[in-house]
Amino acid sequence: MNCQVAVKAGAVLKFGTCRKGCRCYLAAAGGYEVSYVMQSKSTYLRGGFGGVQGRAFKKSDIIDSGDPSAFGQQMLKMLLQKVAKSFRAAGWFIVPPHMSPRIFTQSIRIILGLQGDAFTDESMRDLVSKPFKITTSADRLGYRLEGPKITLKEPLEMISEIATCGTVQTPPDGNPIILMADHQSMAGYPKVAQVVAADISRIAQYRLGLQIHFEFVTIEEAEEFYFEQERFIENIRIAVKSKL
Repeated sequence: MNCQVAVKAGAVLKFGTCRKGCRCYLAAAGGYEVSYVMQSKSTYLRGGFGGVQGRAFKKSDIIDSGDPSAFGQQMLKMLLQKVAKSFRAAGWFIVPPHMSPRIFTQSIRIILGLQGDAFTDESMRDLVSKPFKITTSADRLGYRLEGPKITLKEPLEMISEIATCGTVQTPPDGNPIILMADHQSMAGYPKVAQVVAADISRIAQYRLGLQIHFEFVTIEEAEEFYFEQERFIENIRIAVKSKL
């Protein structure tokens, strides 16, 4: 995991029991040859479009990959120079920060949502002092949470407005919902908070039933967390290129 692997024809990839996290990502040099929909190759199962006919993969599906970049071809050649029956992994790997053992105990950082001031003081205290459990009603659209009720000071009728990944909206039942990768573009529920961009990848690895703790940060801090993540990614690019 988290390294480059040269794979020969006929090799079979198998997954064992998940030890931590809940999602794995497989990248192919040159990308996957599926059609772009709205500038993305993702599959949107609810809408039935994107990817391979808008559905999950089936047995015997064949997905072609594109032509590797010059760097990818060089890395492939270097790995295949060494003897390997079916595959050859690089002798190094990356430790992504969003998969460290501490990610499931550290607080998820949030900033105040657009309607944050409309919620009771008690609810705002509970939001950052008590845990919330990820319920079975969680998917790529959103994580529905269960915990202390997050309630408004008074009823609030809203016109639907923009929503984004990490938006924490609160329906009338008081159980927050964190919008995830397949989120809608507009939302009509009051938004109590917004998860900082740097923590989205952490939440995506939380399994059903795990507890989430929130922590308020400032917008300036959220921006610095984002820049820190971008610097980490850039350092990975530099480190990987140095392996040639």
